[in-house]
Amino acid sequence: EQRLEPLQIWDVGASYGDCVLWTASMLSPLCSRYTRGSCLELTGFEPLPVAAAAFRRSAHSFTKLTQSLELPRGEVQVQVEEAAMRDVRGFLDISFPSHSMALATFLSCEEQYEIPSNQLYHCVRRETRSETLDAYLARWKTEQRSYIDLLKVHVQGDELSFLRGANSSIATGQICVLSLNLEHIAKASSVRSLSAVASQLVALFRRAKFAGVLVSIWDVRPATPEGLTAAMTNHQVQFWKRPGGSRPSPEELQYELLAWRNEEPCSRSLAVAAARRLWASTAAEF
Repeated sequence: EQRLEPLQIWDVGASYGDCVLWTASMLSPLCSRYTRGSCLELTGFEPLPVAAAAFRRSAHSFTKLTQSLELPRGEVQVQVEEAAMRDVRGFLDISFPSHSMALATFLSCEEQYEIPSNQLYHCVRRETRSETLDAYLARWKTEQRSYIDLLKVHVQGDELSFLRGANSSIATGQICVLSLNLEHIAKASSVRSLSAVASQLVALFRRAKFAGVLVSIWDVRPATPEGLTAAMTNHQVQFWKRPGGSRPSPEELQYELLAWRNEEPCSRSLAVAAARRLWASTAAEF
């Protein structure tokens, strides 16, 4: 009988849960290695009540389907938390374009998405609850488990607020792999110098003993301070080259930061092993 730790995957800004449920379906075959107990434990954080409710219904349907298969494997658990992850706990307004709740933001919806007030589309505001990752993790961790294998963060310009609320968790090695969207950071009203922000990110990840890469549709580059600054301004990262040599679209210049920790206990994480296998030869040590 084989007993392995469940893989912990969390998604901050999960929207309708499509990424979480896709991950669950793709990784569930791994659960044949587990003879009992949990195999995958996935948690999605979504601040909009309507989106969270839709996510919860989809998660319930997924769970019912996997249980009906009656395969000899470990359990896949999907949890939905109706909250935003920021730097303070409390309640505040979030807004989104009327045509897409997936674009919900704590910045100015009108400015970020350039939505004119006299057209068909408009911005909608809703109150939501906020939490910090540090506080949430402090309640969640146990003696048996104190780290998250993979944390994905897509929060439409609220990345710096999220990182302030997750500073301790990252610096103390409780996050093993972090996937952070960079394209909206430059639109945050508090940002004055993106090179200074890049330096702050490097300092945080250095304390956590992370290595990292910048990943776009066609390209993978080391996560250097210069590369982080370019990615946050949606500018071409040095040496970027699209196959065929044609001019890239703005979407193809969007970079994701993928950073991971090689130290214990993360050295045992399957997510770290996967990141190292894919990108260790390209990564920069922070």
